[in-house]
Amino acid sequence: MDYVKYNYGVNEIINPSAERDLAGWIAIGDITAVPGGVETGGKCFRIGPNASLEQTVNLPQEVDHMLVSGYIHAGGLPAGDISKIMMELEIHYSGGMRDLIIIPFSSALCSTKPGNINGSPVMFSELVGSYSFRDTPLEHIVVRLRTKDIAGYAYFDAISLRTNLPVKTEGAIESEIVHYRTASISAQVVEILFPTPYAVKPTLLINIYGSVTNYTPEFIVEWDASREAYMYTRVRITFPVEDVGKDFTMLVIGR
Repeated sequence: MDYVKYNYGVNEIINPSAERDLAGWIAIGDITAVPGGVETGGKCFRIGPNASLEQTVNLPQEVDHMLVSGYIHAGGLPAGDISKIMMELEIHYSGGMRDLIIIPFSSALCSTKPGNINGSPVMFSELVGSYSFRDTPLEHIVVRLRTKDIAGYAYFDAISLRTNLPVKTEGAIESEIVHYRTASISAQVVEILFPTPYAVKPTLLINIYGSVTNYTPEFIVEWDASREAYMYTRVRITFPVEDVGKDFTMLVIGR
């Protein structure tokens, strides 16, 4: 399966921005709710070294895909500590089968949004992942925010887990369409053709599992005779030579 189109529903996370302090979450280690985050007048989670904050989410059986995201501020930490901040998704299926997905935080591959910590302006970076479930009955998902041996605190806000809604036809989709693909880096430059061209430049997110992802995208614009307009039809991605042979996931969001 190359590309799948999904329309996503509501956020399944309870208390995603520490509105009710740690309610709905299980905290292990030095974790508190503090004033701040990406919304004015809000709160966020402050997580110290070797700590975790987790929540179990029960989903309906008919879903087969999820989109997860969150905002993280790690300003002031040593550069080597960035890879020690992560989101984990522990997916449980019937029969004892389990998948563990680790999404490492790297400001190099995230968009940013202004926020604050205790009233002081800071920048938060967005962490995004998109995943398909196995063709096996789903039991539940454990969403875990985790740090390892960091020299300070990481701040998490606006944690989100949304699953796909049933979509019968492409014409029924009124919101953003998400294209998701997994592929191998067979050469330093990889060109991906979009299944549906975009009228405006889309948002592109790339992740190489287990690596800090560095890449240079070049969007290709071509004339579409059926629409009588120039459209974004493909993207050419340049990776570091040391990433050749690895697998990557790509998330494209747009209209």
